[in-house]
Amino acid sequence: MTEAKQPANLSDLIIKGGEWHPPRLCFYGAEKIGKTSTAAQAPRPFFLGTDDGRRRLGVDGLPVAASWPEFIGQLQLTAEQAQGLGYQSVVIDTLNGVVDLCAEHVCATQFGGKWNDARHGFLAWGGVQGWCSVSEEVKPMLTLLDQVIDAGLWVILLSHEHYVTVKDPIEGDYQRVQPAIDRRPLNRVMGWLDCILHVDYQIELVGDDLRKRAKADPNKRVIRTVRTPAEAAGCRVGYELPPVLPFDWHSLEDRLGKPDNELADRCRGLIQVQDEATASKVLSWLEVDDLDDLGKVPAHKLRQTINRLQGIKPEPNQTGEKP
Repeated sequence: MTEAKQPANLSDLIIKGGEWHPPRLCFYGAEKIGKTSTAAQAPRPFFLGTDDGRRRLGVDGLPVAASWPEFIGQLQLTAEQAQGLGYQSVVIDTLNGVVDLCAEHVCATQFGGKWNDARHGFLAWGGVQGWCSVSEEVKPMLTLLDQVIDAGLWVILLSHEHYVTVKDPIEGDYQRVQPAIDRRPLNRVMGWLDCILHVDYQIELVGDDLRKRAKADPNKRVIRTVRTPAEAAGCRVGYELPPVLPFDWHSLEDRLGKPDNELADRCRGLIQVQDEATASKVLSWLEVDDLDDLGKVPAHKLRQTINRLQGIKPEPNQTGEKP
């Protein structure tokens, strides 16, 4: 057997930090809350999976997969060719449907197609062996999705939600909402994700102090990004989001998208010709300390700043230029 040739220098192995990489996102929430239509607003999305909700949204995708091998084959082609075809995002709709295909495949190939056999079935002994096998089987999917990320495309997973009972011997058991997947494959996928985002309606309490009731506003959808006892959520360092933000694609892209250097340069040029007091106010509003940090500012705030500053004419004695 030929041994793999080792690089001569450590520097040949180093991967430079600080570069922007597309995030691995998961939206999960109730049916018909708008997960698919929002993902369809991502940069040039390409859909695959088990749901055909995209069919009237004017976005491209592959036929609904009927089996786990078929889905993995589709994902392999997507990882290899999507970038070359001009796509900028890959959306899996739905993650829970894909995991169900994986479970069916595992049951057929490793448990003889038996789900409920008391000793040798997929669900025997609480489903430990069955779902642990599924957790192992989803690893190739994550590897292929990493290839998509490495090609510079966003990865967006969509999932339905369900409630589970969390056992707590100290405070007592309680309910938590999370993606509708068994906890063993779910733990693997959640550990891989950069952002786990719970989509929900804005809830308001109405009524007097003695009798209040919760009311959901169907016109106000939000994303919750912080883990609490009530819901699974969270963001990896470098992909931090506010605890709650509107559920629309532009709110996410402004915070997680690749910094727009052209916008930052235009904004920097306009700030430089302002008087010191105005420049200080602008930087304070943008929440940065100096001009070198403009690349970190969300694109929508840069655009607002440019629009405002374009209407301000600098004084000749401050810039040496005619207004």
